[in-house]
Amino acid sequence: MYILVCILGLFKTYLEPIMQITAKITKWGNSLGLRINQDIADGLKLGPGSKVSLNLDTRKNLLMIQPIKTSSPWPFKEADLIKGMTPDNSHSDLLAEPIGNEIGE
Repeated sequence: MYILVCILGLFKTYLEPIMQITAKITKWGNSLGLRINQDIADGLKLGPGSKVSLNLDTRKNLLMIQPIKTSSPWPFKEADLIKGMTPDNSHSDLLAEPIGNEIGE
């Protein structure tokens, strides 16, 4: 949770930890790895394959991890569109009949 404070037009962000856990950096191949505790992962809604943004503030010696929200390119799901559809209200009678090999027989 971030708290943004504005005093006389100057903005400053304070980090208020909701959960604080000590973790150990380990060697993973040629890189360093940090395991994220399940409670932290649940709090950030992270799972295997989740994308995150790492932001480093060298002045404060602070590393921030923020989930990258991925959204569907479509604002709706097919199941929502066809919910309540019946042969009577689907207007299938208005569809053109397939001609020739359009169905792939």
